[in-house]
Amino acid sequence: MSLDLHDAPAAPSPSPRAPLEAEELLDLARACGADDCGLVSIDDPTLAIERTHIARAFPSTRTLLALVLRMNREPVRSPARSVANLEFHRVGHETDDVARRIVRRLEDRGVRALNPAMAFPMEIERFPERLTDMRAILEKNVIIMDRLIGVGVISAQEAIDWGLTGPILRGSGVPYDVRKAFPYSGYETYDFDICTHPAGDCYSRFIVRLDEMHQAWRIIKQAREKFPDGPVTIDDRKIIPPPKTEIQHSMEALIHHFKLVSSGFNVPEGHIYQPVESPRGELGMYVTSAGGNKPWRVRWRPPSFYNLQALRRLAPGNLVADIVAIIGSLDPVFGEVDR
Repeated sequence: MSLDLHDAPAAPSPSPRAPLEAEELLDLARACGADDCGLVSIDDPTLAIERTHIARAFPSTRTLLALVLRMNREPVRSPARSVANLEFHRVGHETDDVARRIVRRLEDRGVRALNPAMAFPMEIERFPERLTDMRAILEKNVIIMDRLIGVGVISAQEAIDWGLTGPILRGSGVPYDVRKAFPYSGYETYDFDICTHPAGDCYSRFIVRLDEMHQAWRIIKQAREKFPDGPVTIDDRKIIPPPKTEIQHSMEALIHHFKLVSSGFNVPEGHIYQPVESPRGELGMYVTSAGGNKPWRVRWRPPSFYNLQALRRLAPGNLVADIVAIIGSLDPVFGEVDR
């Protein structure tokens, strides 16, 4: 994981300081409670290093805490030129405690440390600017426009007749999105738009996907603001496996876990079809239950299976070289197509 802080606001310039040596970093991690830490890689053989990785395994959680410090020998002029940016993967309270102690020690020594909890909202806020830069490079690129405009054209009615969904259908001007037509998982509470483009060619599908990146950013921002505190699953051991920590200390929890893994649970008799809006279109599952713990029938509706069949309609009249662009605009997952 790396953090790009080039767009961060400028910070006051402290006095120049020598970079931390590798052994200093190890000693600092050990002093903060990372007993078994060790040097994973060194890019600079002199140990006045540009990048150092410190790793420590936690016996209680059997997880890995990775501390990555990017060193810069020049004086600090902005957060982007910081002497060290501390990044860590947060894996439980023990990890957090050690990481916080290391952050405090580094800050006490004049080393700027950036908490990943601050990095995520920073990346969210910067995304529109990055997307704008990307669109400025790609959207009006004459080579891309020449290769995509007028290639692989399909009309709105033909797209419906072929059973196309997702950006391919919306790229023909049809405003169909499962999240709007059949809301699930609370999508009806989010404010976002259905992106369409009328031309129905490869360029239209390309523009739709760029527009949908902005809508995805809107959804992520709203979801982060709405995300509640507390548990994320129901507290019913007959349906949801108990936490691993509970299994280690409770025989009843272990029995529940064994029963769920080996037998599952019975569901009412009946049938249901549930679609979701995947990146490639409508991904649906039809399930028929006979009242037991296993479905009587399961049928998947993978969008790529339906979208790729339209190649017979999209390819004729184009160059052989255009097939690459057409298939790319369909963006198939061939694991969905292989039957």
